[in-house]
Amino acid sequence: MKLIASSALLLASILDTSCAFSPCLSISHRVAPSSFLFAEEPAAFVDNAKTIASSVHTLSGKTIVVKYGGNAMTTPELAYGFCEDIATLQKLGLRIVVVHGGGPMINKMLEKVGVESRFEGGMRVSTKEVVEVAAMVLCGEVNKNIAGGVVLAGGRALGLSGRDDGLLQCTKLWGGDDGSLDLGNVGQVKVVNTALINDLLDRGITPVIAPIGMGVKGNEDEAVIYNINADVAAGRIAGELRAARVLFLTDIAGVLDKEKKLLERLSCDDIDGLIKDETITGGMIPKGRVRLFPIIWCVCHYEFPASNGLFDPNICPRSISAVTYATDAVKLGVQGAFITDGRVPHALLNEILAGGEEGLGSGGGGTVVTL
Repeated sequence: MKLIASSALLLASILDTSCAFSPCLSISHRVAPSSFLFAEEPAAFVDNAKTIASSVHTLSGKTIVVKYGGNAMTTPELAYGFCEDIATLQKLGLRIVVVHGGGPMINKMLEKVGVESRFEGGMRVSTKEVVEVAAMVLCGEVNKNIAGGVVLAGGRALGLSGRDDGLLQCTKLWGGDDGSLDLGNVGQVKVVNTALINDLLDRGITPVIAPIGMGVKGNEDEAVIYNINADVAAGRIAGELRAARVLFLTDIAGVLDKEKKLLERLSCDDIDGLIKDETITGGMIPKGRVRLFPIIWCVCHYEFPASNGLFDPNICPRSISAVTYATDAVKLGVQGAFITDGRVPHALLNEILAGGEEGLGSGGGGTVVTL
């Protein structure tokens, strides 16, 4: 089913009348409540309201982790729509955590300041200079723009990095099939400060997390600044929180079969089968214990490397690793992992609220992975 965003925005505003449709909607969308009622056919509005109510009944009070990055954050319209979605879901009683990337922004700044970077085995080597630039971009403008955007949309958000209060503590990640490739300061998350995240969620605040971490407290590298892949960080955070859902907003339509038809639902066993019949083929990913980098039939762009610029665009299509991160998150205890096309306006709102009582997606907005 295709949820019309105005239905959810209207219901959220009813729950929080202080919004008054004013900061919750951009100037171009500010209309009187009655206009929303006539924006859809009465029967469609009623059907949407019933579906939203069922979804909220299933997910209210539950934690949802969203990985946000790529093309979903490169236009003002999509960026503001995302912030509206976060504010709306908050008002409906969901606990939202955002983990963001910013690869295109990092690449632009690296070029601007003249810091060279290179790739080894499809992964960017994160020298001290590269990590300093990544931290500056991710923890600064990108992080605060997202948090500030949620606030402007009528929600509550606080921008954090993985270094704040030991939120993401890492060990050095080595690359290569034998683990001998020195990737510089690329981090593998070992500890997640879930107490900090839950404290903010309990206060009705969405943590907006930049994937820049520190060494494990007490280790000799405690002061080292680590660059973490945003997809990996989101999956690990979702697993540690035992989240109800994790969504990877990507620039692909979802997992497609060999005839390029969308596979709306997949189990971990299904994915194993797709790997065996080479619908999904293997390679290497920068992910510690798992070294599968799935190459899936998908609609995607090749112009930028994946989140945080960790993958070489000449070797790996952007975001095609989402199926691996989704599978890992489910195996860590997440009830459902979504691979969702973030290029679609209000994709987050649609996937969370259009699933009804089952709460597993709209049935057309991407792929849902379950155990």
